Amino acid sequence: MAVPIVPVVTVIATSAAGTAGLLAGAAGGIDFRRAHARKREHEALHAGRYAEHLAEVERANAALHTLGHTLRRAKHDVRDRIGDFLARVNVPARSDGYPIVDGVTFTNEHALAAANRDVDVSPWVCGAASAAAAGTATPMVLRAAAQQWGTASTGAPIIGLHGAARQAATDALFGGGSRASGGYGRAVGAKMLKASAIGPGLFVVGITLMTQGIRQLEAADDLRQVVELKIKKLNRRDEVLRGVQGWAQEKHDTITRAIDDATDALDILESEPYDESVHFPRFQEALMLTTTVRLLVEIAIAESDTIVGDDTDELAFTYRDDKETPDA
Repeated sequence: MAVPIVPVVTVIATSAAGTAGLLAGAAGGIDFRRAHARKREHEALHAGRYAEHLAEVERANAALHTLGHTLRRAKHDVRDRIGDFLARVNVPARSDGYPIVDGVTFTNEHALAAANRDVDVSPWVCGAASAAAAGTATPMVLRAAAQQWGTASTGAPIIGLHGAARQAATDALFGGGSRASGGYGRAVGAKMLKASAIGPGLFVVGITLMTQGIRQLEAADDLRQVVELKIKKLNRRDEVLRGVQGWAQEKHDTITRAIDDATDALDILESEPYDESVHFPRFQEALMLTTTVRLLVEIAIAESDTIVGDDTDELAFTYRDDKETPDA
């Protein structure tokens, strides 16, 4: 018996399409897992780096809070005290206030938006619809081709047949011919036609899965680039914050020494009832030292407006009213 070409070719083509679809789907599944793992890795990297940044912010805030306490101490222990003394001796005193630096804040948040791990259903719906369409169309296309160019078991062209005869001849063709001619008959041919829908359907589903896997990998790479950019910005921020810490510590130390010198001079000045003819040198020294404290404070306040730099406009100082009492 001769090899039935039509059913063999149909089986081979359907199997090849189905196998290709399965391989493509497997590749897509692997890409999905890789993309998911990479996204989690990128998110974890950013979360760890952001936690380090928040710790740097806390250290900068602590240093600025300490400096703010020192500035309030300068107001209450030096400026207000010399002002009271000058009032007692009828000398006009400068009484304007100044803001007390107390910490840093950011005008925009730097948290990473959560990666969208939800699968976009629209490509899957389209893929499913395409698979269904491919599965439906394949038997129709094969049947139409067989009726156009096929030959019945009797040797007559199927295109010349009509009605049930054409249907029977077509089904028999895909069954390797009629039973009378040594084939498997129209029943097997009809099943062969139905089975021909499986391969293309699997192929379309596999291609859809592979395509979505590639898109997920691309999304993971996009997230990597976003994380790298955000980490670069955090690095720049932290450089500024470390500079702020050093600046705050330096100002705190300098102003603290000036406050100690001024309060010592005020203690000596107020140790006795003031007599200008006797105590004027003490008054000059106290006034010079308290003026030094005031100038150091004003310089610190002026510098706080520029210390963060132009490239960190999202970083800003916070202030307290200088009328608040010093922390205990």
